[in-house]
Amino acid sequence: MSVASTINTTLYYTNSIATKSDTGDYYCNARNEAGSKNSDTKKLKVHYIECQQNGLRNRTIIEGNKLSITCQVYADPNPIYTLYKDNITIKSEIGDVMEYTIVKVRQEDAGKYYCMATNIAGTVTCGKEILFVKYVRILSIDWLDGVATCVADGFPYPTVTISVNGYTVATGRTRTSTWIEPGACKPIGSVVCDASNGETSAEPKTLHLCGDVRILSIDWLDGVATCVADGFPYPTVTISVNGYTVATGRTRTSTLIEPGACKPVGSVICNASNGESVAEPQSLHACADAPKSNLVYQLTSGGVGLIIGCIIILSIFCILKNVCHVRQSMNTNQTDQQCQSTKAVYYQSHIKKFGKEKVNAVEVKEAQITGDAYLEPIFSGPYDNLTSNRDLEHNRELELKVIEEGLYETID
Repeated sequence: MSVASTINTTLYYTNSIATKSDTGDYYCNARNEAGSKNSDTKKLKVHYIECQQNGLRNRTIIEGNKLSITCQVYADPNPIYTLYKDNITIKSEIGDVMEYTIVKVRQEDAGKYYCMATNIAGTVTCGKEILFVKYVRILSIDWLDGVATCVADGFPYPTVTISVNGYTVATGRTRTSTWIEPGACKPIGSVVCDASNGETSAEPKTLHLCGDVRILSIDWLDGVATCVADGFPYPTVTISVNGYTVATGRTRTSTLIEPGACKPVGSVICNASNGESVAEPQSLHACADAPKSNLVYQLTSGGVGLIIGCIIILSIFCILKNVCHVRQSMNTNQTDQQCQSTKAVYYQSHIKKFGKEKVNAVEVKEAQITGDAYLEPIFSGPYDNLTSNRDLEHNRELELKVIEEGLYETID
């Protein structure tokens, strides 16, 4: 096939954009009136790389099925392939094609996949797809105080059912709960949770036999032992020390264990039964190993602790008593100082106004007012009947007033 021609002595052929179709054998043919002749053949090889898979596509697969991803491009020479999931490399190799296989797809395999191919001609990104995985998973199944609860997750959202002895008792979307009547487990059967979204189903989970009893916890704090159990029907819980039952309750019981109850050193055991099933007994620990996490318990757990506690209380009492005595003394001194100061100012003002001799005469009278004399009249006259009908403090104020009036009478 001719690609160029000319009548000149030299022929030039230029291809500004070479493609893989330009690959082949090239030669020149020249002819005139003398004849025709071909040049030597030259082989042209074009390096290239092109995608076979363009665009983005969505792909859905059910969890547990097989997944295959193929990376392939048109390329010369063979490229280096790299497969990415959510921008993280998961496989790389050289060849004309690359395969990636997941035998059993999981929900975690969902994401965005794409291939990248590189050779001397350049790099291309192909095979872009978003993978969706349909799955169903039961997250939890619990039974507390006779209420069974089942929770599931999935894509699409699943329907959850709870059945007892093969009979469905509750249904919900992703979650359901139900109260199981005592009669539902006669004879003893099982509680099962199922979940399905129409595309796939989760592996059913069995809660436990209806008659099963479980001891949830056994604790000992500050000398108090507590045991908690669960079951259906509700179990009876007992606590025993050295083989002797010391406490009984329904699903839960507590008791204060006296120090003497563990002599000689023994163990605290919790038992639970509902008449149809018996839980595995659980031993707390040796009585001598009881935890001492509370300061009050430690201080009062022996004779030494009791003595220390008494000493602390007496010390606090003595400190408070001394503080009260000091405060009382301070208040008394302050009152005396105030009285003396007031009295000095009182006499100084009268001496200045009436003279020292006249004031001294009245002062002698006032000095005689001591003790029971508060109730006796100082002056004869209209004040006698007043001073005899007042309490101690009021009479004191009244007599001082009489003294002051007497001062004015004396001066007058």
